[in-house]
Amino acid sequence: MDTFLYTMKSLTPISNPNHTLQGTVVGLLFPIFGTLLEAYRVHGNIDLNSLLLVQSDTSLLWLIDSTPFVLGIAGYLVGLRETQINQYIEQRVQQAQQVQQIQDQLTKALDTHIDYKFALDQHAIVAVTNRKGTITYVNDKFVDLSGYSAKELIGSNHSMLNSKFHNREFFKQLYATITAGSVWTGDICNRNKAGAIYWVATTIVPFTNEAGKIDSYIALRTDITNQKLTEDALQVAKSGAEHANAVKGQFLASMSHEIRTPMAGVIGMSEVLIDSDLSPQQLDWATTIRSSGQNLMSILNEILDQSKLEAGMIEIAPLDFHLRSFIHNQIHLFEPSLALKGLSLDIKLDDDLPDAVHADSMRIGQIFSNFLSNALKFTSTGRVEVAVKLEPNGQDELQLRFTVTDSGTGLTEEEKNRIFSAFIQADSSVSRTYGGTGLGLSISKQLVELMGGQIGVESTKGIGSSF
Repeated sequence: MDTFLYTMKSLTPISNPNHTLQGTVVGLLFPIFGTLLEAYRVHGNIDLNSLLLVQSDTSLLWLIDSTPFVLGIAGYLVGLRETQINQYIEQRVQQAQQVQQIQDQLTKALDTHIDYKFALDQHAIVAVTNRKGTITYVNDKFVDLSGYSAKELIGSNHSMLNSKFHNREFFKQLYATITAGSVWTGDICNRNKAGAIYWVATTIVPFTNEAGKIDSYIALRTDITNQKLTEDALQVAKSGAEHANAVKGQFLASMSHEIRTPMAGVIGMSEVLIDSDLSPQQLDWATTIRSSGQNLMSILNEILDQSKLEAGMIEIAPLDFHLRSFIHNQIHLFEPSLALKGLSLDIKLDDDLPDAVHADSMRIGQIFSNFLSNALKFTSTGRVEVAVKLEPNGQDELQLRFTVTDSGTGLTEEEKNRIFSAFIQADSSVSRTYGGTGLGLSISKQLVELMGGQIGVESTKGIGSSF
């Protein structure tokens, strides 16, 4: 069939036909245009609204509106309209470029989606369910962890993994959260196909359809079984240690009490002997017995206090007392020892100290005595200074600072860092030279903190210390 170019001058509009044009597009002769013509045909029929019947010099022809195609009366392609060819080709080229651009974008998006999915699958255990909890997708990590095949999982309800570890309230709260459209995060204990328990840190995200209704949930999980086992082991170890510590405290408290009773008798009888008519040698023996008994009693008291503090059995019992009298009475106990060693004593009390305070005088005296005892023990020459002053703390309660300064052996930085630990002394030679258990400062620190205060030390090796 010959084809040629028609010009608009040779075409005269006749009418818009009111029937369907039947015919076959000659795609074999004109493959490009034949393919384009297919866009205007549906099952062999051309849309009536796009047709225009025109009169040429020799015959009736059909024009497809807005295209360069000219069809014979029977519907075959017989020519092209010269005036619209270039415009039509340009439009089709633009459309083809747009289509290609869209295809490239879709391909890129698909590739990116695949990359994201691959990256996610390397770390997360992924499952998707419908609203009823029926599994619709699982990744390989989910399959490996659960022990079920993908075929066994897909189509089954997620409850098949229920370990019975969590109660009904747990799942009730979970489902209430996700059905409300919110994200749920938590740890879940599941059971695999072999019956073994495993733990997963889980995030469940609801997804909605075009109507805004939730139609699926995606769950992202991380296996934390080893972490949970470690936590359980640590908890067991902690409970065991606490139990052992409690048993130790009970033993120490019991033994200290049992030893204190007969020791009190020994000290009491030694004092009776000292007051009796004794020879100088017998008096020396009796005095040694009393001194040794008092030292042992002091050690027993410290062990008992330490065990009570560890068990949380010591309570602060505040009472009203006269502050200045209390301080002088405490210092008076140490004056003979200070005089025996030839140490000078300076006492500095602020003028604005209150006359009476409400506090636990017994525990304050215990701490104060410990400071004075240490100062006396580690100072061979020089002085001991006691200072008490009132410090503002911005509250209704009074804050008193007790400071005991000596010119003794002093401490290194390392010794200062551990001096308040239990059973710790400045160095191993201290217990051999001066005696003691190394509990005094540890007990003092715990008592001060129990009363809401703070304890500290400033010291220079060879110069002295200030507690």
